[in-house]
Amino acid sequence: KKCPSIWLTCRNNGMLRMADEKIELYKPYTENKLQYPVGAQQKLDGVPVRWKNIGGHIVALSRQGEVFKSLGHMQEHVRPILLTVGGSITGELYIPGRPFKYISGMARRHETGTALVCHVFDFDIMATPSLSWAGRHQQFVGALAAYLGAAGIGPADCPIRLMPTVVCKDSTAVQSAWDVVRTANPNAEGMVLHSLSKPYQPGKRVWTTQKLKPEPTIDLRIVRIVEAISKDGEPLAMAGRLEAEFTGADGNTTEIGIGPGSLTHAERRALWLERDYIRSVGRIAEIKYMRDDSYSALRQPTFVRWRDDKVEPNQE
Repeated sequence: KKCPSIWLTCRNNGMLRMADEKIELYKPYTENKLQYPVGAQQKLDGVPVRWKNIGGHIVALSRQGEVFKSLGHMQEHVRPILLTVGGSITGELYIPGRPFKYISGMARRHETGTALVCHVFDFDIMATPSLSWAGRHQQFVGALAAYLGAAGIGPADCPIRLMPTVVCKDSTAVQSAWDVVRTANPNAEGMVLHSLSKPYQPGKRVWTTQKLKPEPTIDLRIVRIVEAISKDGEPLAMAGRLEAEFTGADGNTTEIGIGPGSLTHAERRALWLERDYIRSVGRIAEIKYMRDDSYSALRQPTFVRWRDDKVEPNQE
Protein backbone atom coordinates (compact mmCIF):
# COMPACT_ATOMS: atom_id res chain seq x y z
CA LYS A 1 0.00 0.00 0.00
CA LYS A 2 1.34 3.36 -0.97
CA CYS A 3 2.09 5.66 1.98
CA PRO A 4 1.61 9.43 1.60
CA SER A 5 4.69 11.55 2.04
CA ILE A 6 2.76 14.20 3.92
CA TRP A 7 -0.69 14.79 5.41
CA LEU A 8 -2.10 18.30 5.53
CA THR A 9 -5.00 19.57 7.61
CA CYS A 10 -7.40 21.79 5.68
CA ARG A 11 -8.80 24.36 8.11
CA ASN A 12 -11.94 24.98 6.07
CA ASN A 13 -13.40 21.54 6.77
CA GLY A 14 -11.07 19.99 9.35
CA MET A 15 -10.38 17.04 7.07
CA LEU A 16 -7.02 15.48 6.33
CA ARG A 17 -5.93 15.63 2.73
CA MET A 18 -3.04 13.86 1.12
CA ALA A 19 -0.38 15.57 -1.01
CA ASP A 20 1.88 12.71 -2.00
CA GLU A 21 2.74 13.64 -5.58
CA LYS A 22 6.37 14.52 -6.15
CA ILE A 23 8.20 17.02 -8.33
CA GLU A 24 9.02 15.85 -11.84
CA LEU A 25 12.31 14.07 -12.47
CA TYR A 26 14.71 14.36 -15.41
CA LYS A 27 16.13 11.78 -17.77
CA PRO A 28 19.70 12.39 -18.99
CA TYR A 29 19.91 14.05 -22.41
CA THR A 30 19.48 11.39 -25.08
CA GLU A 31 18.84 13.07 -28.43
CA ASN A 32 17.13 10.16 -30.21
CA LYS A 33 14.58 9.75 -27.41
CA LEU A 34 13.59 13.40 -27.14
CA GLN A 35 10.26 14.50 -28.63
CA TYR A 36 10.69 17.75 -30.55
CA PRO A 37 10.00 20.61 -30.45
CA VAL A 38 11.22 21.33 -26.92
CA GLY A 39 11.38 24.29 -24.60
CA ALA A 40 14.99 24.74 -23.46
CA GLN A 41 15.66 26.41 -20.09
CA GLN A 42 18.81 26.96 -18.08
CA LYS A 43 19.12 24.51 -15.19
CA LEU A 44 19.52 26.41 -11.95
CA ASP A 45 21.43 24.86 -9.06
CA GLY A 46 18.73 25.55 -6.48
CA VAL A 47 16.07 23.78 -4.44
CA PRO A 48 12.94 22.42 -6.20
CA VAL A 49 9.55 23.50 -4.85
CA ARG A 50 6.00 22.61 -5.79
CA TRP A 51 3.21 25.00 -4.86
CA LYS A 52 -0.17 23.30 -4.51
CA ASN A 53 -3.72 24.53 -3.95
CA ILE A 54 -5.04 22.00 -1.44
CA GLY A 55 -8.61 22.70 -0.42
CA GLY A 56 -8.12 26.39 -1.08
CA HIS A 57 -4.89 26.60 0.94
CA ILE A 58 -1.58 27.33 -0.80
CA VAL A 59 1.20 25.02 0.37
CA ALA A 60 4.87 24.88 -0.73
CA LEU A 61 6.29 21.34 -0.81
CA SER A 62 9.83 20.03 -1.25
CA ARG A 63 10.75 17.07 -3.47
CA GLN A 64 10.51 14.90 -0.34
CA GLY A 65 7.02 16.19 0.46
CA GLU A 66 8.07 18.44 3.36
CA VAL A 67 6.41 21.82 3.86
CA PHE A 68 8.71 24.81 3.37
CA LYS A 69 8.35 27.36 6.18
CA SER A 70 10.69 29.94 4.69
CA LEU A 71 8.49 31.09 1.80
CA GLY A 72 5.93 33.28 3.54
CA HIS A 73 6.95 36.24 1.38
CA MET A 74 5.85 34.33 -1.73
CA GLN A 75 2.39 33.22 -0.52
CA GLU A 76 0.61 36.48 -1.37
CA HIS A 77 2.01 36.34 -4.91
CA VAL A 78 1.16 32.68 -5.54
CA ARG A 79 -2.42 32.80 -4.23
CA PRO A 80 -3.89 35.05 -7.00
CA ILE A 81 -2.21 32.89 -9.67
CA LEU A 82 -3.07 29.47 -8.25
CA LEU A 83 -6.84 29.78 -7.79
CA THR A 84 -7.96 26.30 -8.85
CA VAL A 85 -8.10 23.59 -6.17
CA GLY A 86 -5.73 20.80 -7.20
CA GLY A 87 -3.61 23.12 -9.32
CA SER A 88 0.12 23.43 -8.88
CA ILE A 89 3.21 25.42 -9.87
CA THR A 90 6.70 23.88 -9.95
CA GLY A 91 9.88 25.90 -9.74
CA GLU A 92 13.41 26.28 -8.41
CA LEU A 93 14.24 28.31 -5.31
CA TYR A 94 17.35 30.24 -6.24
CA ILE A 95 19.56 33.20 -5.33
CA PRO A 96 21.94 34.36 -8.09
CA GLY A 97 25.59 34.13 -7.12
CA ARG A 98 24.96 31.98 -4.06
CA PRO A 99 26.15 28.34 -3.81
CA PHE A 100 23.71 25.48 -3.42
CA LYS A 101 24.58 24.89 0.24
CA TYR A 102 23.63 28.46 1.14
CA ILE A 103 20.36 28.32 -0.86
CA SER A 104 19.40 24.95 0.58
CA GLY A 105 20.08 26.12 4.13
CA MET A 106 17.95 29.23 3.69
CA ALA A 107 15.09 27.31 2.04
CA ARG A 108 14.89 24.88 4.96
CA ARG A 109 14.95 27.45 7.74
CA HIS A 110 11.88 28.08 9.86
CA GLU A 111 11.95 31.83 9.25
CA THR A 112 11.21 33.59 5.96
CA GLY A 113 14.12 33.87 3.56
CA THR A 114 13.14 36.95 1.56
CA ALA A 115 16.14 36.67 -0.77
CA LEU A 116 14.75 33.46 -2.25
CA VAL A 117 13.09 33.69 -5.66
CA CYS A 118 11.00 30.94 -7.27
CA HIS A 119 11.87 30.45 -10.94
CA VAL A 120 8.93 28.53 -12.44
CA PHE A 121 9.51 25.81 -15.04
CA ASP A 122 6.31 23.73 -15.01
CA PHE A 123 2.70 24.43 -14.22
CA ASP A 124 -0.78 22.98 -13.88
CA ILE A 125 -2.62 25.98 -12.53
CA MET A 126 -6.01 24.86 -13.92
CA ALA A 127 -5.65 21.25 -12.67
CA THR A 128 -5.72 19.87 -16.23
CA PRO A 129 -2.53 17.72 -16.33
CA SER A 130 -3.40 16.16 -19.71
CA LEU A 131 -2.97 19.56 -21.37
CA SER A 132 0.36 19.93 -23.19
CA TRP A 133 3.31 21.76 -21.64
CA ALA A 134 2.93 24.46 -24.29
CA GLY A 135 -0.75 24.92 -23.37
CA ARG A 136 -0.03 24.99 -19.65
CA HIS A 137 2.82 27.44 -20.29
CA GLN A 138 0.39 29.77 -22.06
CA GLN A 139 -2.06 29.57 -19.15
CA PHE A 140 0.64 30.41 -16.60
CA VAL A 141 1.99 33.32 -18.67
CA GLY A 142 -1.53 34.76 -18.86
CA ALA A 143 -2.24 34.29 -15.15
CA LEU A 144 1.09 35.82 -14.11
CA ALA A 145 0.64 38.82 -16.43
CA ALA A 146 -2.90 39.38 -15.13
CA TYR A 147 -1.70 39.29 -11.52
CA LEU A 148 1.22 41.67 -12.13
CA GLY A 149 -1.11 44.09 -13.92
CA ALA A 150 -3.73 44.02 -11.15
CA ALA A 151 -1.08 44.38 -8.43
CA GLY A 152 0.68 47.18 -10.30
CA ILE A 153 4.14 45.63 -9.95
CA GLY A 154 6.83 44.69 -12.44
CA PRO A 155 8.23 41.18 -13.02
CA ALA A 156 11.43 42.03 -11.12
CA ASP A 157 9.40 42.97 -8.02
CA CYS A 158 7.66 39.60 -7.87
CA PRO A 159 9.45 36.58 -6.32
CA ILE A 160 7.50 34.26 -8.64
CA ARG A 161 9.17 34.43 -12.06
CA LEU A 162 8.91 32.42 -15.26
CA MET A 163 12.09 30.71 -16.46
CA PRO A 164 13.14 32.12 -19.86
CA THR A 165 12.50 29.54 -22.58
CA VAL A 166 13.88 29.01 -26.09
CA VAL A 167 11.98 26.68 -28.43
CA CYS A 168 14.27 24.20 -30.20
CA LYS A 169 13.14 22.15 -33.20
CA ASP A 170 16.08 19.74 -33.36
CA SER A 171 19.38 18.73 -31.73
CA THR A 172 21.30 21.41 -33.62
CA ALA A 173 19.08 24.08 -32.08
CA VAL A 174 19.55 22.49 -28.63
CA GLN A 175 23.34 22.71 -29.01
CA SER A 176 23.08 26.33 -30.15
CA ALA A 177 20.92 27.15 -27.12
CA TRP A 178 23.44 25.48 -24.82
CA ASP A 179 26.29 27.45 -26.41
CA VAL A 180 24.39 30.69 -25.72
CA VAL A 181 23.72 29.71 -22.09
CA ARG A 182 27.32 28.65 -21.52
CA THR A 183 28.67 31.87 -23.07
CA ALA A 184 26.40 34.00 -20.89
CA ASN A 185 27.16 31.94 -17.78
CA PRO A 186 30.30 29.75 -17.96
CA ASN A 187 29.33 28.22 -14.60
CA ALA A 188 25.85 27.20 -15.75
CA GLU A 189 24.92 23.75 -14.46
CA GLY A 190 23.20 22.77 -17.70
CA MET A 191 19.81 22.93 -19.42
CA VAL A 192 16.41 21.30 -18.99
CA LEU A 193 14.46 20.32 -22.11
CA HIS A 194 10.65 20.10 -21.97
CA SER A 195 8.81 18.49 -24.89
CA LEU A 196 6.09 20.98 -25.80
CA SER A 197 3.57 18.15 -26.16
CA LYS A 198 4.16 16.46 -22.77
CA PRO A 199 1.44 16.24 -20.10
CA TYR A 200 2.07 17.11 -16.46
CA GLN A 201 3.53 14.03 -14.74
CA PRO A 202 5.02 14.90 -11.33
CA GLY A 203 7.13 12.12 -9.84
CA LYS A 204 7.68 10.46 -13.21
CA ARG A 205 11.01 10.08 -15.01
CA VAL A 206 10.11 10.21 -18.69
CA TRP A 207 11.98 10.92 -21.92
CA THR A 208 9.85 14.02 -22.60
CA THR A 209 11.78 15.84 -19.85
CA GLN A 210 15.56 15.67 -20.12
CA LYS A 211 18.55 17.44 -18.61
CA LEU A 212 21.66 18.36 -20.52
CA LYS A 213 24.20 18.53 -17.74
CA PRO A 214 27.90 18.17 -18.54
CA GLU A 215 29.66 16.63 -15.55
CA PRO A 216 33.43 16.87 -15.01
CA THR A 217 35.41 13.78 -14.00
CA ILE A 218 38.74 13.10 -12.33
CA ASP A 219 40.80 9.96 -11.70
CA LEU A 220 41.38 9.12 -8.02
CA ARG A 221 42.98 6.27 -6.16
CA ILE A 222 40.43 4.15 -4.30
CA VAL A 223 41.98 3.09 -0.99
CA ARG A 224 39.09 1.74 1.04
CA ILE A 225 35.77 -0.06 0.63
CA VAL A 226 33.00 0.57 3.17
CA GLU A 227 30.31 -2.07 3.59
CA ALA A 228 26.69 -1.29 2.72
CA ILE A 229 24.24 -1.40 5.63
CA SER A 230 20.48 -2.04 5.39
CA LYS A 231 17.88 0.34 6.83
CA ASP A 232 17.65 -2.04 9.79
CA GLY A 233 21.38 -1.81 10.40
CA GLU A 234 22.27 -5.20 8.94
CA PRO A 235 25.56 -5.55 6.97
CA LEU A 236 24.93 -6.52 3.34
CA ALA A 237 28.34 -8.00 2.38
CA MET A 238 28.69 -5.58 -0.53
CA ALA A 239 30.35 -2.25 -1.18
CA GLY A 240 28.22 0.65 -0.01
CA ARG A 241 30.75 3.45 -0.38
CA LEU A 242 34.22 3.77 -1.85
CA GLU A 243 36.83 6.01 -0.29
CA ALA A 244 39.46 7.79 -2.35
CA GLU A 245 42.52 9.92 -1.75
CA PHE A 246 41.83 13.53 -2.71
CA THR A 247 44.14 16.52 -2.62
CA GLY A 248 42.32 19.77 -1.92
CA ALA A 249 43.18 23.28 -3.05
CA ASP A 250 45.14 23.75 0.18
CA GLY A 251 47.48 20.90 -0.81
CA ASN A 252 46.29 18.58 1.95
CA THR A 253 45.35 15.01 1.03
CA THR A 254 42.38 13.37 2.75
CA GLU A 255 40.05 10.44 2.14
CA ILE A 256 36.63 11.29 0.74
CA GLY A 257 33.54 9.12 0.23
CA ILE A 258 32.50 8.13 -3.31
CA GLY A 259 29.04 6.85 -4.21
CA PRO A 260 28.83 3.46 -6.01
CA GLY A 261 27.31 5.11 -9.10
CA SER A 262 27.32 2.73 -12.08
CA LEU A 263 28.50 -0.34 -10.13
CA THR A 264 26.00 -3.21 -10.26
CA HIS A 265 25.02 -5.24 -7.19
CA ALA A 266 27.16 -8.13 -8.43
CA GLU A 267 30.16 -5.80 -8.88
CA ARG A 268 29.62 -4.33 -5.44
CA ARG A 269 29.57 -7.81 -3.88
CA ALA A 270 32.78 -8.74 -5.72
CA LEU A 271 34.35 -5.46 -4.64
CA TRP A 272 33.64 -6.23 -0.99
CA LEU A 273 35.56 -9.50 -1.36
CA GLU A 274 38.51 -7.53 -2.82
CA ARG A 275 38.54 -4.94 -0.03
CA ASP A 276 41.79 -6.13 1.57
CA TYR A 277 43.65 -6.01 -1.75
CA ILE A 278 42.36 -2.52 -2.51
CA ARG A 279 43.32 -1.30 0.96
CA SER A 280 46.89 -2.49 0.49
CA VAL A 281 47.44 -1.64 -3.19
CA GLY A 282 44.75 0.85 -4.26
CA ARG A 283 43.00 1.09 -7.61
CA ILE A 284 42.42 4.06 -9.95
CA ALA A 285 38.82 4.97 -10.77
CA GLU A 286 37.16 7.70 -12.81
CA ILE A 287 34.85 9.79 -10.63
CA LYS A 288 32.21 12.26 -11.77
CA TYR A 289 31.04 15.16 -9.61
CA MET A 290 29.21 18.47 -9.70
CA ARG A 291 31.17 21.71 -10.01
CA ASP A 292 30.75 23.79 -6.85
CA ASP A 293 33.60 25.94 -5.51
CA SER A 294 31.89 26.21 -2.12
CA TYR A 295 32.82 22.56 -1.45
CA SER A 296 36.33 21.95 -0.11
CA ALA A 297 36.33 18.43 -1.59
CA LEU A 298 33.90 17.23 -4.29
CA ARG A 299 30.13 17.65 -4.49
CA GLN A 300 28.17 14.42 -5.08
CA PRO A 301 31.13 12.31 -6.30
CA THR A 302 30.10 8.97 -7.83
CA PHE A 303 31.91 6.08 -9.47
CA VAL A 304 31.98 5.95 -13.30
CA ARG A 305 34.47 3.22 -14.25
CA TRP A 306 37.77 1.62 -13.30
CA ARG A 307 40.90 3.01 -14.95
CA ASP A 308 43.17 -0.04 -14.71
CA ASP A 309 45.10 1.44 -17.62
CA LYS A 310 46.47 4.02 -15.15
CA VAL A 311 48.79 3.64 -12.20
CA GLU A 312 48.60 7.24 -10.94
CA PRO A 313 45.58 9.47 -10.20
CA ASN A 314 44.93 12.64 -12.20
CA GLN A 315 43.03 15.52 -10.63
CA GLU A 316 43.62 17.97 -13.46
